[in-house]
Amino acid sequence: MELAKLIAQYLSTIILGAVVAYIAWRQYRTSHDKLRLDLFEKRYAIYRALMNFLRDLDPDTSKSGARIREFRADTNDARFLFGNDVVDFLTEVFGKASH
Repeated sequence: MELAKLIAQYLSTIILGAVVAYIAWRQYRTSHDKLRLDLFEKRYAIYRALMNFLRDLDPDTSKSGARIREFRADTNDARFLFGNDVVDFLTEVFGKASH
């Protein structure tokens, strides 16, 4: 009788530990997926800023200077979200549009 009670106690502890571990793993996965979504949304915003800038760029208008400054502000966070190759490309686009 004592042995059965002891085994039941150990099994319940193991099952409870497994359930807690599974919940912790699911919370980790959810947090990881949310981080990926947040990064995607921020990266996509920079992509949209670039596409809008290129679409609206007209060298013959007086609004170009303001549009170039707006583009620079919209893509300023790129260095935190992308690698150096994308940042260099955005800097090159900015430099060519400024001249």
